Amino acid sequence: MSIIVKFFVTPTHQGAAAVVVGGPNGSFESLSYRDFDVEEALIEWECIFTGRSSDEVVAADVPGVVADPDDGEGLMVLAISEALQDALAAAGQPRLVEVGRMWVLERMADGGGRSV
Repeated sequence: MSIIVKFFVTPTHQGAAAVVVGGPNGSFESLSYRDFDVEEALIEWECIFTGRSSDEVVAADVPGVVADPDDGEGLMVLAISEALQDALAAAGQPRLVEVGRMWVLERMADGGGRSV
């Protein structure tokens, strides 16, 4: 089964929840990717960018569920933490490239990715 992940930005959780069924297309600019576990990725990105441990991130209930009409069995909208939002906003291109490479290498080491 192929998983499609769409990243988009909204000013409110209500705006994000409103597009859970139809997706952000037409409502918000988005980027689409496929075939990775988005919840796991967001936790890993949170750890890399903020320096928090995965236990801390999971205990903080990150990422937050904004909309999940099928109780984890279908479409859902997740929200990243304010700490990750701030870290991403402050990161320059070199940091984004560095973190991207770190994440890909971690995925490859865990057997979850292809070589780049």
